[in-house]
Amino acid sequence: MSGVDLDASSFLHKSGKSGSGYNVQIAVDDQNRLIVAVDLVQDTNELTQLEPMRTKVQEVMGSKKLIGMVDKGYANHTHIKGWEDKDIEVYVPLRKVSTKGSDNLYVKDDCQYRLKIKC
Repeated sequence: MSGVDLDASSFLHKSGKSGSGYNVQIAVDDQNRLIVAVDLVQDTNELTQLEPMRTKVQEVMGSKKLIGMVDKGYANHTHIKGWEDKDIEVYVPLRKVSTKGSDNLYVKDDCQYRLKIKC
């Protein structure tokens, strides 16, 4: 918790140091190159932000037909399924975690190439 801003969340940075702050979400219209939605949240990651941002973007754009392209931090299968159920395309790279046995999804590290194999 921040001594200055009591609403700020504690974050662990890639450097290994912790700090206080917020998580900012921004959605951009790629055709007009304009920011169409912004959100400031206390969540320390983006896993729960995909659906709220879709709602904000649709309100601003006035359109049901969207195509979303987000980074792997938004890879929440429940939210992605919600987009698909609404007939909205969304492109999200898989998070780099082992998913063996779960939805039959694998990441590159789950696979091994064997040069010498006798078939």
